[in-house]
Amino acid sequence: MPPLPPFPFLSRILLRAAIVWIGFRGTLFLLFGLVVPTAIAAAAIIGITAVVVFLDLRRRTELVFLGNIGTGSAVIAVCATIMPLTGEIVVRLLQ
Repeated sequence: MPPLPPFPFLSRILLRAAIVWIGFRGTLFLLFGLVVPTAIAAAAIIGITAVVVFLDLRRRTELVFLGNIGTGSAVIAVCATIMPLTGEIVVRLLQ
């Protein structure tokens, strides 16, 4: 298994993913009144959040640094999906 990013970078990735997910869900709620989306919409929300976080890491050239210390892009993408996936599960359980 490839190594996870060091804790300071992992915590920043998780924080960014949580902020993007909350913002995206808030926007969907304000525009469409979407409180609990279907499973396909929830998967799309998780995917879009992961892509936005991944592109933000690329924009800040953090992907190059994390790659130099041995953390692959696939691991970073999985780390970016942890928070939105957890959030969607919590929303489903509180329904």
